Amino acid sequence: MMETDEDLLNAILYAMHYIASADGVLTPEEIDIIAHVVSEVAGLIVTNEQIVSVSSALEANAEDTDTFWKGVFAKYDAMTIGNRQTILKCAIMTAAADGEYQNEEHTGIINIGDWLGLTPDQIRSALDKVERDTKLID
Repeated sequence: MMETDEDLLNAILYAMHYIASADGVLTPEEIDIIAHVVSEVAGLIVTNEQIVSVSSALEANAEDTDTFWKGVFAKYDAMTIGNRQTILKCAIMTAAADGEYQNEEHTGIINIGDWLGLTPDQIRSALDKVERDTKLID
């Protein structure tokens, strides 16, 4: 797969949307967090309007099923391991951003990692790294 910044950005936004909207609502605060994390972790610039646009498109077509989301992430499992870990790290940071790390978010993180073709050890490593870096995950 020829990877572009746009592919990486879309995959990151999908993962962050999946985690941020787990409670059914994507708040303005979560949108700001997503923009900040994408810049800090991936070095990419995304506007709030882009985030809302991607989220709206996902919501319009989304089914609340693992099969739907697995399909969304299927094309990204051929990305480099570094990019797949960046996608997962952004999702983890979204989950941890409010200072709480809920069971539903943990399940979502595991699902995203699996859908991206990461091993359980790679997923655990990403969780551990974010925990060390942010001190937010218990």
